[in-house]
Amino acid sequence: NGDLVLIARTDSAAVLGMDEAVKRCLAFRELLDDTDLTFLEAPTSVDEMTRYCREVPGPKLANCLENGKTPMMPEAQLAAIGYTIAAYPLSLLAASIKSMEEVLARLRDSAGDGALGLEGSGLLASFADVCDAVGFNEYYEREAALSNPVQAADSQAATFAQFAPSPKPAHWGRLAVDLLQPREEAAPIPTPAEVSATTADLDPELKEANLKEAIKWYRLAAAQGD
Repeated sequence: NGDLVLIARTDSAAVLGMDEAVKRCLAFRELLDDTDLTFLEAPTSVDEMTRYCREVPGPKLANCLENGKTPMMPEAQLAAIGYTIAAYPLSLLAASIKSMEEVLARLRDSAGDGALGLEGSGLLASFADVCDAVGFNEYYEREAALSNPVQAADSQAATFAQFAPSPKPAHWGRLAVDLLQPREEAAPIPTPAEVSATTADLDPELKEANLKEAIKWYRLAAAQGD
């Protein structure tokens, strides 16, 4: 699978030493594809990092953990040594913990002002940014579309368009509208036989695919009491 990259990791350096860790990375290398990475965890000096990169061929990952055992260095220096990728696994978590502690301290010390003490502090994202980050705006757009049956049908048709064969039967959009309307207001759902007749001029494979989709819709409509 060209989209899959393996990372072969060893933590043996801290327990068994660099010789064993390098030996294991070399063994990994024999089993990996050219684009897969080795990951020797927790070298404790620039010399150990350089040795790893010098003795083990292929792409390599540097685990950059602030205040950890491995020396921190600029990415350009890591690349010069021989690393391919730099990971910062705890940077965002550590920063968010520190920020949360600061916000909580301000709430505690705000002398009854509560969250008012945070406005203008620079510690908070705007409400609009929060909505974008967590997907609220997308939810609102989806809610607005679903509140209107025609818009909902358009949205449903757009989803079908990603997967369904073309040309698509004209009745698909009407089916989507019908299923969202109260049953007494809905137009009759065409039967699979009717759909088959309207798609008679299609390529046989497309006709079969469209008919299967129509049958699925018909069964859904029947389940809703049509």
